[in-house]
Amino acid sequence: MRLRTRPHRPIMTAARIIEVRSRRPGIHLQARKGYFALPLVAGTSLAPFEFDALTALNQQPAPHAFDFHAGVLTFRPGERSTDCRAVFSVPSQALHFTEDNKGKTFRIHVAYLALVKNEQDQVVCKISRDLVFQAPAERRAEFERGEVTVTLPLALQPGRYHVEAVAKDVYGAAASTRKVALVVPSAGALSDLVLVRSHQAVEERDKTDPLEFAGGKITPEMKSTISRASGGAEGVYFVLYPGANANPDVRIAVTHDGKVVTAGRVRLPAAEDDGSLRVWSGITFGGFDPGVYEVTVTAVLGEKTTGRTIAVSVE
Repeated sequence: MRLRTRPHRPIMTAARIIEVRSRRPGIHLQARKGYFALPLVAGTSLAPFEFDALTALNQQPAPHAFDFHAGVLTFRPGERSTDCRAVFSVPSQALHFTEDNKGKTFRIHVAYLALVKNEQDQVVCKISRDLVFQAPAERRAEFERGEVTVTLPLALQPGRYHVEAVAKDVYGAAASTRKVALVVPSAGALSDLVLVRSHQAVEERDKTDPLEFAGGKITPEMKSTISRASGGAEGVYFVLYPGANANPDVRIAVTHDGKVVTAGRVRLPAAEDDGSLRVWSGITFGGFDPGVYEVTVTAVLGEKTTGRTIAVSVE
């Protein structure tokens, strides 16, 4: 028996035709007519759901069927790379729900994919998640008020990047894309400031995840605009890497039109096993008047001072 493949139409996926022949007469053979060889991206092959998402990402004009927010948060810098978390978020009500009336459940299916490209427009990293969620039908109204948020780890060398991301509503056959700029620092004792949409208790902590702390797991709010009607975000979260024998003095201030709204010293938690200080500072954004506010965290570490600022719009 001889098996031979030959290329057919050089497109993004290489379609391959299979020919199976027998050298012995009287033998009946069964075989597939062919297959698709999925391409490599960043040195790894694409899963079928990733190919569908990449197809949407390459569409012109770029699809935008629903609100979609994506970004990358930077945490501990290392000698060779910085620990980061990619965050994808879609409003639940924008997705297509399928219901099982017999089982009294509902399901959604959303696929996320992002390509991280360097300044030469080369893909240095591919991240993705295929998410199928099922819950009792009685919880649908509650779920529709929320967001489908996924955080994924990645490590990046210091430098400038841009991220091309897509969210694919599989059941709804719709997609939205997003492009964001990213700067990964080479050093620093303070992580990005993370706007907190919610936090939940966890039974077993993953101490390697910088978004988990003694109070639970942080769900980032990727929108810079929050609504007073929904109560606003729950505050700001950050991670401090003070180094050995440091006694940091950390302060947080909220300003509006150059005027201080609130300010104070941050009470620091006990250090984690890796020496980091993971801080959640509750701020009642829902009680602020409409406008743009700046939240600034400043840490004094001996003779060095480091700080980060995040802008939040309240409507």
